[in-house]
Amino acid sequence: MTRSWTVNGEWPRILSSNLRATYRSIADKLHPTFTPPSELLVEIDDVLDEDLHDPLRQALTSYYKEWE
Repeated sequence: MTRSWTVNGEWPRILSSNLRATYRSIADKLHPTFTPPSELLVEIDDVLDEDLHDPLRQALTSYYKEWE
């Protein structure tokens, strides 16, 4: 028996909206004007253990303060 996957038509819109809100929140916590590349936002995602990513978060915050 072959099974096929179906994706709810609302998923892309819901996922996009939720991800955008999550990553916007992370970027705003780092700096109100500067936004790091998306690859870094994923690494410091607030959903993950914050202590694990504190060095990266601190480094970005320090970097952006130098450019203010």
